[in-house]
Amino acid sequence: YPYNSTDLSRIGGSDATNGQPGFNAGSIYGMVRPAVLGPNGPGGMLTGTAVDGSLWQPLRPCGPDTTPVTNDLGSGCEQNFVSQYTDLQPKEKRLGAYGRLTIKVGDTSEAYVSASVYSNKTDVAGGPPQIRAGTPVNTRSLVLPVTLPDGSDNPNNPFDQPALITYAFGGIKGGAKQDNDNTRLVGGIHGTMGEWNYDSALVFNHNSLTVDNYGFLNYNKLIQVVNDGSYNFLDPSQNSPQLLAELAPVLHKKSTTDLQSIDFHVSRPLVDLPGGSLGFATGVDVRHEEQHDPDLNPGLQAQGLGVAHTFGKRTVSGAYAELDAPFLESLEVDASGRFDHYSDFGNNFSPKIGFKWKPTESLAVRGTWSKGFRAPSFAENGSSESEGFATYTVPDDYAAAHGNNAYVRPYGLAYDTIGNPNIKPERSKSWTFGVVYQPIEQLSASLDYYDIKKTGVIGQQDTQAVLDAYFAGQPLPPNSAVIADVPDPEHPDLLPKPVVVMAPYVNQNSLQTKGIDLDLIGNFDLGAGAKLRSEFSATRIFEWNLTLQDGTVERFVGTHGPYALSSGAGTPRDRASWSNSLSFGKATVTGTLYYTSAITMTAPDNGEGCISVDDNGNPFPPSCHVASFTTFDLTGSYDFNDHFALTASILNAFNREAPFDPSNYAGNNYNPTWAQAGMVGRFYTVGVKYKM
Repeated sequence: YPYNSTDLSRIGGSDATNGQPGFNAGSIYGMVRPAVLGPNGPGGMLTGTAVDGSLWQPLRPCGPDTTPVTNDLGSGCEQNFVSQYTDLQPKEKRLGAYGRLTIKVGDTSEAYVSASVYSNKTDVAGGPPQIRAGTPVNTRSLVLPVTLPDGSDNPNNPFDQPALITYAFGGIKGGAKQDNDNTRLVGGIHGTMGEWNYDSALVFNHNSLTVDNYGFLNYNKLIQVVNDGSYNFLDPSQNSPQLLAELAPVLHKKSTTDLQSIDFHVSRPLVDLPGGSLGFATGVDVRHEEQHDPDLNPGLQAQGLGVAHTFGKRTVSGAYAELDAPFLESLEVDASGRFDHYSDFGNNFSPKIGFKWKPTESLAVRGTWSKGFRAPSFAENGSSESEGFATYTVPDDYAAAHGNNAYVRPYGLAYDTIGNPNIKPERSKSWTFGVVYQPIEQLSASLDYYDIKKTGVIGQQDTQAVLDAYFAGQPLPPNSAVIADVPDPEHPDLLPKPVVVMAPYVNQNSLQTKGIDLDLIGNFDLGAGAKLRSEFSATRIFEWNLTLQDGTVERFVGTHGPYALSSGAGTPRDRASWSNSLSFGKATVTGTLYYTSAITMTAPDNGEGCISVDDNGNPFPPSCHVASFTTFDLTGSYDFNDHFALTASILNAFNREAPFDPSNYAGNNYNPTWAQAGMVGRFYTVGVKYKM
């Protein structure tokens, strides 16, 4: 606790455990409440409303794995899904094989071929599906009928009128299995020819990902079993495996990516300069990429999933050159450039220049300036579509025009992001400046400052602008669309509400980040064959700012932002590690300390104020901060001979717990991005290594 529960009431937070009256998440014992159908008569089973003054009550007696709970809205069976159904880490099996063959060709060249096959199988556990879902069809107001189609009483409904229901299908397994397989073949030849050094490579790479998702209800089957009473809510053990399989069929897909590439490059010294030889290198490469990622939920039949598919292919060719010029013994300048041609968006040239100046033997000053780019992914410029859902409240004047009836109640609105074949690459300008100081051979220190600005950041077109135009009856922004619902039966002449907002990817924002990197290294001979290497590395981020289309600047350093992009992982200001490695004879022992700084439970892209609040709306915890996290790893090896070695490690050796973080939504009350080791706890490994 509190990582194994969503009930934080005992430490001042909210209780979001399944099965509480008034919440959409039910337990496997369910709850019902007297209701009236929505305005569409029998078709109003999706828009039922509770009878005034009525209370929730358990559909069947609470079992031993629940806690009876009562509040102002009624009674229920509180059930901890986190501890009963989920894992901190998924089950995983990994298997790989790699081989390499080299053949000498003449006196100065060598040919080689290598092959690898890797398989990674993951089994993710999840909780049972809920009868209430907001997407793609809103079933949060679903009601049980009073009678069945044959006129008999509905055995699942204890009232003489329709009943709202919350329920978790405990007999249906939730989770996913993923099988990721990779095959790679590489061949090439390298060597010298006169004063030239040359290298070449031919690569074939194929990756496949097979996904089986469990525990997503089929909407049509759900409505059928609710209407005809064929699913037994009172005694779920009576439901046949066939019925459960039809109610939540396995969702299956296989996705693939393929890459073929060939490259050739040469290098040689050109002329002598005061500081040494002018080095020259140049090369060319060509690669072909393909991605095939079909929908897991075609036809949107599975509740809780939207559309997500990506298809694309392209050929990329490039040429590059580099000059390394030691103008003086104390001054070296490196200049390079690369030209790329992408078959799907065109050309790009990326230059870079750097220098290193040593005014004294122990001090060096260095810096770089460069331009870069990120090609749009196939999800952004290919034949792609990705649909997500969020609870949406229509504008007040629109709701008033409909008499604030059930038609305009908050509902799940789909946001459909479409690939844009005209999207441009993101481009960047960056520069670095630093110093390296080495007063003696055993000690060195470096400090580097970086400044990177990216323009044309790719993101979805402003969906709020699309909605504003739709409700105002104005032309929609270019390349956007709205799919409307059926008209309101009570007001058929009024504008139907939107159910899907479609908007493409566009180049819209800029992003700038600044910071420093520090590295300290010491190498010490302790005598008697013992040596110590100590290295301290740290990064401090000064800025990580996103500028939106309207000029608004979102500052993410030290917060949980970017909230949506990082699953609430956030952007810690400081991260550091300190490693000490002691070697003596055939043994080596290394201890490494890792540090991540604290962050606030705020996110500029998630509204104002603290993300985590208690039942009264106050920050929870009151500090609205997540503490820093420090952990220590210990590793070692012993070489018995040139062929055989023993390895061992103790990760998180002091068994540090993850800091409490109720704002992150990738883990339960902790941040798995920065503190997963704190949830796994002290972890031991031991292995052997054999070299032929």
